[in-house]
Amino acid sequence: MSQAETSVLRRLQIQVSPLGWRLFRNLVGGAWMGRVTEERTLDNHGKPLHMVELINAVRVTCGLGTGSSDAVGWRPVVITQEMVGQTLAQFVAAELKTLGYKKVTDEQRNFLQQVADAGGMAMIVKEREDGEIEITEVKAT
Repeated sequence: MSQAETSVLRRLQIQVSPLGWRLFRNLVGGAWMGRVTEERTLDNHGKPLHMVELINAVRVTCGLGTGSSDAVGWRPVVITQEMVGQTLAQFVAAELKTLGYKKVTDEQRNFLQQVADAGGMAMIVKEREDGEIEITEVKAT
């Protein structure tokens, strides 16, 4: 997540935290893990390089998957009628867009729609020119 996206996330967290919402970064990607046998920060000619050699390496994927939102978490919802007084955690997905990256991909839109259709809260959070954020809720179909 870029510094600009982190800034959008922080502003969103500040705005919704008093309402009891909890949002966390959802970094999607992959890495390798294993036992380190060698680690160097310079190559043989003294040029900067970060090289790590592993044995028993295993590929690890992180995050909820391709298209999943930049921030996920929950918001408290009080249920009425048969569950009077109980508070449940409703899943929240927030796709963050900075000034330079306003386009929501098809995979991201699909994830948001799946969350909304399953009863969760899905939203697109865009950074505005004035530095504030604009929240657009994705409605269930």
